[in-house]
Amino acid sequence: TSSGALLAALDVHSVRRTGRDSVAVSGTAPREAVHLKLPGTGERWEAALRAAAARTPPTLADFDVVSPIGKGGGGSVFLVKAVGESLAMKVVLKCDAFYSDGSLRRALDERVVLQMVRGFPFVVQLRHAFQTATNFYMLTDFCRGGNLKTTLAKKDKGRMSESDARPIMAQIVLALEHVHSLNVMYRDLKPENVLLSEHGDARLCDFGLAKIIPTGRFGRTKSFCGSNSYMSPQIVSSKPYGIATDLWSLGVLFFRMLAGRAPFDDRPRGLATRNSPADIHRRIQFADVEWPSVLSPAAVEMLQGLLTRDESSRLNLQDLKESLFFEHVDWDEVLRNGYDRMAGAAPPASASAPAPASDNDELANFDADRLRSHGVALQDKELRHASARKPPRQHSSFVARQTSRLCAFSVRKRSEIARKPRSTSIVGFGFSTDNSSDPSGNFSRSDDTFSTSFGSSFNVKRS
Repeated sequence: TSSGALLAALDVHSVRRTGRDSVAVSGTAPREAVHLKLPGTGERWEAALRAAAARTPPTLADFDVVSPIGKGGGGSVFLVKAVGESLAMKVVLKCDAFYSDGSLRRALDERVVLQMVRGFPFVVQLRHAFQTATNFYMLTDFCRGGNLKTTLAKKDKGRMSESDARPIMAQIVLALEHVHSLNVMYRDLKPENVLLSEHGDARLCDFGLAKIIPTGRFGRTKSFCGSNSYMSPQIVSSKPYGIATDLWSLGVLFFRMLAGRAPFDDRPRGLATRNSPADIHRRIQFADVEWPSVLSPAAVEMLQGLLTRDESSRLNLQDLKESLFFEHVDWDEVLRNGYDRMAGAAPPASASAPAPASDNDELANFDADRLRSHGVALQDKELRHASARKPPRQHSSFVARQTSRLCAFSVRKRSEIARKPRSTSIVGFGFSTDNSSDPSGNFSRSDDTFSTSFGSSFNVKRS
């Protein structure tokens, strides 16, 4: 890795100063010590690495699993308790993640994107990430309001009034704008992936299909992914697409919020028979949108701009913010209030806030019974016995902040990794909110390296 790249691949066990400008760091296998050449910064690195070695990373035994609350993006999500606070824990099975190079890349990119977007008020906040022999774990703040799909299902005719929907829509726009500013395509915008806090604020979640755009690719890809009703015409026709694919999905989401159905689902909501994916894809490419009378002219104009099949003519986020529908929205105030609420300031009462009846009823806005009936239950042995045993110590990695965001994603010796998934560990996956920002430097390692497309590095250790 060249100088200036992100150092994110050290499971720090011990640190030894070997010279004025060098430090030796031992990881899981002491014989694989990493020797860092650090001209002029040896003392600063030694202190940072010693702090990383002294930290106690989280393990599965630190969390009490309460109930399943969601599924998507390659994993299942559980409500867990830790030291009096509630968190959402996403579990990704390594046997699934290592099934293919694409699956592994998505698992690692989700972890990286979650760290990239940390600190923005309208996305979920990554709190911890760690791994065991069989699973990856990512913990984020728990949103008591449930997801937008559940909220819409409780509304008359499955839709929200424009006055109630507009604040949430504005927050989603700002969240998507922030994600795009980091050169990330979200690619899975739908009601299930918009969580609501107890104050009614929107939180974009589940970055399992997020795509970090590398340098030299002109911001385009051809992967077929997403949820059928929310896919853009470019995706369903297998054509290259860019970041504007999220704007089409945004239009479908807004249509669903205001009209009670997705624009290209021709069967009424709640009907037993369902649209086939082929029918939906055909209508996305060729059918005209039928505009419900409940939509105002300003809403129709806004949605027409987003649901434009030609990517180059599609409404962009800046024009969307200046549209007639959002004419009276003070975007700076929306963002400022979001930061204030994230910092713990008392929010104003919101008519659309779906807060549960009491703090003890945290599952009021989640259909845990339905998830269990569909197999999202505490089936994994590690989860079932999380409170009953202490698993082997999982040493979190030393993760430094990014200094270079864009570089190509590379995987070495892919076939070897795929053949031995259960004995493979991703060094650098670990994360905790206690981790501090540290300078980058040169490092060498005998393990294979996964470099994500914005500059983080993950090492692969095989036992």
